[in-house]
Amino acid sequence: VKLLSLQEQPWSSWASLGRDRKGDKGKRTVRAPDPGQQVKELEKVYRLVLGEHWWFETSCLGAEMDLFLWSVLMRRKAMSKMLWGRLTVPVRSALLAATFYRRWAEFPDVASHVRETLLADAKEFENMAVEVHQYAMSTES
Repeated sequence: VKLLSLQEQPWSSWASLGRDRKGDKGKRTVRAPDPGQQVKELEKVYRLVLGEHWWFETSCLGAEMDLFLWSVLMRRKAMSKMLWGRLTVPVRSALLAATFYRRWAEFPDVASHVRETLLADAKEFENMAVEVHQYAMSTES
């Protein structure tokens, strides 16, 4: 995965996962990508960035978590924060996003300005997790 700029998204088009095949009468057609293959590709990216010991199976924590992780991967910060507010595990998901951004920033091919943005986003998600924890501690009496 080439991670050089904020504008370059790893999979801006899923069409590359489809396969060309000969259609009727010799015309070239493109078959739609297999949704199962798309899911496997996303899971590969999560493992690549978060490490082999990280376990996640798409849909195991619900559609909201899947959308949240996708928005983190695609660098859709506003969407990530909006989806984060709907999750049932806000601390875990915020720390997951922070870990994802920090590890992404460690890749050698990441440009310095992108690295700085990734680390700033990681810090922001860490602060969100801390705020939730502090709120829970202050209301627990």
